[in-house]
Amino acid sequence: MDNKQFQKKVNELTSEITELHSSIIKGVSRLTNPDKLIRELKVDLKLKKSSFRYEGMISSSASIIDVLVTPKNVGRATKLLDAFVKLLKARGHQITFKNNLTYLIVAEEEIPMALKERRNRTMVQGKYYPQAQYSPSNVLYFKIGTSYWVREFSDTTIPLEDKLAKIVAWLEVESQRKKIERAEIRAYHEKREREREAELKAQKMKEDELYKFKELLNGANRWHQTKILREYVKTKAEHTSQCQDIKDWVEWANKKADWYDPLIEINDDLLNDYNRDELFINAIEY
Repeated sequence: MDNKQFQKKVNELTSEITELHSSIIKGVSRLTNPDKLIRELKVDLKLKKSSFRYEGMISSSASIIDVLVTPKNVGRATKLLDAFVKLLKARGHQITFKNNLTYLIVAEEEIPMALKERRNRTMVQGKYYPQAQYSPSNVLYFKIGTSYWVREFSDTTIPLEDKLAKIVAWLEVESQRKKIERAEIRAYHEKREREREAELKAQKMKEDELYKFKELLNGANRWHQTKILREYVKTKAEHTSQCQDIKDWVEWANKKADWYDPLIEINDDLLNDYNRDELFINAIEY
């Protein structure tokens, strides 16, 4: 999905959400029957003092919707988040907490989310070098995503209250896009794995075939050498006086030929530990 198609889907879905959930969107300016998560947030923020890291601002606790705003914007933040949470739940989505972060679960995608207030940064001359000073901006923004993938929706000439439908629409389209993208990546890796397995199988078939051919070749060589061996024994016997020694030798030699013959391979207590196929090669080298 290219950017043009993506934006078209977001716009279409924004209109649909605005029409279907108009009562939630229009109720953003007041806090009526707040969601349980918002009630917990209100109690939590009432107990907070200025953040240690962000002077003049207060932040929510772990397992509470992630918020960082100035005290004067707590009321606006809770009303905005109440409408946002109700809209998410009306669309079938969930909110959960993990590792001190707030996650939106949209189409099975877990997406980190926080509502924050921007700070104005100015440089002033300190005693030895310029120093940064921060002041509230009254500009709220949703920070959605992780450090390597972040999207922000901020107050502009259009306040966040009027962007809730668009934010939820974007979340839904983006989650579907990520789901499709992940499925494509998974399919790619599964295909590569099948190809790798096919390559390994083909390689094993080649190796097995080569091994069987070598066995065939070794068997043929041994059979040929056995014929030569038997012919040699027969010829030597014919050219030697028929004494008992030569008869014993012929019997011994024929048994060795039977041990070496690939068609017979009788047992031999003294030679069984040796590889028959290697004997011919070693004999040539010797």
